[in-house]
Amino acid sequence: MKNWGIGAVPSYKGNITAKLHADNFRIMETTKHPEEAFNVMLYLTNERGAELLQIYGGMPARQADQDAFFKTFTAAYPDDISWATVVSALSHADVPSHESNMPNFAEGNARIATFSSLLQSTPDLDLNAEIDKLQADLQAIFDRAKGA
Repeated sequence: MKNWGIGAVPSYKGNITAKLHADNFRIMETTKHPEEAFNVMLYLTNERGAELLQIYGGMPARQADQDAFFKTFTAAYPDDISWATVVSALSHADVPSHESNMPNFAEGNARIATFSSLLQSTPDLDLNAEIDKLQADLQAIFDRAKGA
């Protein structure tokens, strides 16, 4: 991508909401190897953290690591980017998250992607019928999550 930029998130009815993705590590209470899982988490976030964040394009949560991340990112994408805009958006994260309240997220998201592909590639699509089918399919996916 040659030219790109970042802009402040606009407000809607006085509310600012930034759609943010926050990938994080969790160690479940039921894990059979909590100490080993914690050591892996430390390795991934400390020893390999900077390298992995560059690979995935994720901004470090640790403020002490953010300047180095932005310098490396800016070297790869030298456009005049205001990284302060990114950092300030963190205080306007969507609550609840756009991912948090969707039961069976992976399956539901895959079904939405299928609908999106159909929408983009089918000129004479019966949109109302496909929306009805999408809604029924998503309801079934969500209902399966309740039963799990």
